[in-house]
Amino acid sequence: MAANQTIIQAAKAAYTRHKVDISGQLASMAAISKMVVGMGKAADEKLKKLNKAFDVGEKFKNQKLLPFFKTIRNSKDIPYDQKLTIAKNYANDDLVVETWSKDLQEKTKGKDISKQIPATKSTWHSSIIDGSWFETTHDIDLNNDGDFDDEGERGLEPVIMDYKLNRMKILNEYGEYVTVDDLDASIPTTIDSDNAQNIYDEFTKKSVMNDRNVNNLPTARRKVEDKMKAEFKKSPRSMVSFAYDRPLRINDTEHMTFVEYFLQNYLKEEVSDKPRIIMQEGKEVEVPADYEFDAEGKIIRDYDLLPEYNKIVTEYNKWIDGDDLDPQEKEEFGRNLFRSIVGDDIEDNSEILEELLKFIGTAAEYELNTHLE
Repeated sequence: MAANQTIIQAAKAAYTRHKVDISGQLASMAAISKMVVGMGKAADEKLKKLNKAFDVGEKFKNQKLLPFFKTIRNSKDIPYDQKLTIAKNYANDDLVVETWSKDLQEKTKGKDISKQIPATKSTWHSSIIDGSWFETTHDIDLNNDGDFDDEGERGLEPVIMDYKLNRMKILNEYGEYVTVDDLDASIPTTIDSDNAQNIYDEFTKKSVMNDRNVNNLPTARRKVEDKMKAEFKKSPRSMVSFAYDRPLRINDTEHMTFVEYFLQNYLKEEVSDKPRIIMQEGKEVEVPADYEFDAEGKIIRDYDLLPEYNKIVTEYNKWIDGDDLDPQEKEEFGRNLFRSIVGDDIEDNSEILEELLKFIGTAAEYELNTHLE
């Protein structure tokens, strides 16, 4: 598979935004991956030890909110009428927080949580479940420049009071203070791609090739790809879940998700830096492999893909082949790298959809071919 230049350019942009050392960038990503997996395990263990519904709302009230509102109650700078309004709003907000936290906990108990959840949201949910989010202040890189040196990025309180609304606000994973009715409890699940999996299974089952004719393989493969494309166009959430959560058999030894397939193939592929010959104004012209044209039709080359690409390959493989991460952490590391290259909103990325369909077609062809043997 030829490496997609747009995707690789995105990789370059992700890792050269501030001329940072790629090895350091991937080391940080590995550390985050380890932390995400560890926090998820810790939250899960805490729930198991309690052997009952963990009352996040109660912990939230006792450890953070009650002291917080006692300070407001005892303040001499806040008028009595305003204190009454705050108290009334607090009672309403407290009920919302309790319902929200229990709903969040109930969702995270399931085994069908999608692996598409970014590290920021995953760690936030874990710390909400075990209550640790409310026990300390937080440093959040609000402008995404790789550090916490800017004003207002360090020591953010988990709860503040908005005195214009007379309501409390909670710090979310993005560093935004939101009212409790705006807290995000949405958790994508593998259920989103159930229908896509059913379609794939239906069009790759044994009866599809019951006439045992190998010449039907290309047609059968196209039919699978077309049906899946229609499903993903109808339901973008289905596409994202399928890419992250649904492993397919692509040959006799490999069974993998699209994310794993993408990293294995794109991070093995060499981008050719040999010149290409194109026709321009009736003449053969030699141009760089990654050429573009400017507004006047002149050849330009404003980026060089190969060096950055090879650096990512080298550093990624060091972590995948090494012993510093366990298998679960390596999977999380791969997903984090995938997100860094293609972004979080892959449902809007037509090129990723095209590559996903190729992956599905490859798996479908293998599956269909086994019915002919």
